[in-house]
Amino acid sequence: MASEVVSKTFLEKELNIENTQYIDFQRVHCVSKRDQNTRKPRAIIARCLRFKDQENLFLAEATSTAR
Repeated sequence: MASEVVSKTFLEKELNIENTQYIDFQRVHCVSKRDQNTRKPRAIIARCLRFKDQENLFLAEATSTAR
């Protein structure tokens, strides 16, 4: 549940996606083990429940990097 909240917060702040409460994830996972020596955040992998949500996320990412 915490990974899903982090994912939605990232989508709102970094990709400027509104209404993330309507995006449903099928699965959300943290990748790799936490390294106690560094404060580096772990990567998160998320799978959208609906394909249309996934398409919208990819489109938002593409337009945000094109700026």
